[in-house]
Amino acid sequence: MQLWRDNGINYQKYKQRLKTWPKEKRDRIAKLVTDIEEDAQIFVHTVLKHYPEIVDLFKELRIEDDVIAQAYTCEVFLEVLPCDTRIGAINKAGIKLSDKPSKKKLIHDGRFSNALNQLAIKVYHLNPKGVDKVFKLMLVGKIWKFSRRIRMKQMKEEGGRVGEALDRVGPESLRLGETGPPEKGRTRPSITPAFRGPAKSRSFLLITRPRSKALNTRPTNCYSGNLNPPPFSPLILTSSPRLWAPFNTNRQNQ
Repeated sequence: MQLWRDNGINYQKYKQRLKTWPKEKRDRIAKLVTDIEEDAQIFVHTVLKHYPEIVDLFKELRIEDDVIAQAYTCEVFLEVLPCDTRIGAINKAGIKLSDKPSKKKLIHDGRFSNALNQLAIKVYHLNPKGVDKVFKLMLVGKIWKFSRRIRMKQMKEEGGRVGEALDRVGPESLRLGETGPPEKGRTRPSITPAFRGPAKSRSFLLITRPRSKALNTRPTNCYSGNLNPPPFSPLILTSSPRLWAPFNTNRQNQ
């Protein structure tokens, strides 16, 4: 596409010189125009190898016989193909939806904007001196819709054969060393990965050290059966009158 862009930007200038320059110099300009048309033909053929459906777009725009318009269409198509939204394609083309002046500059692709402008001139037969943004909006919206259909079609085709197209083992092929859809009447068992054990980290080594068999006499283990019982009954820690009754009876007897 870069070869076409470098030469195609001068196409309109050379076409104009064929009308204004002297006849003795027109042969050289005609040769330059022919070279640009050949570059455009090569670019269109390259795009058709990867996206043969773009022929339908040529018929929709009625540019089957204009190789330069087809090259501009392919250029615009490749530019809007990665755009997920229509407004993203509009901003990339440098089209301002609002006529109000703004200090914020619109970051856009200048080559893409020029290709869209030249394509609008050829498709809608406009005056090259001034192209209204309405025609460019119509054109970029139409090509963006077409690119979305191509993307959705490719996603469906790749999603149906993940293991073959992407050379990865997907959910449809769970057996080791096997790709592609399962055979009829045959189910594939699920595979549970083997547990390799915890990582050999420092914390793991500390936990698995052998502990001493000596009696634990720390104060936090005072309720253990190996030591003396607590000096008071745990029942006095509650506020229930029924549990306080035995202590009150003993005091009254005294």
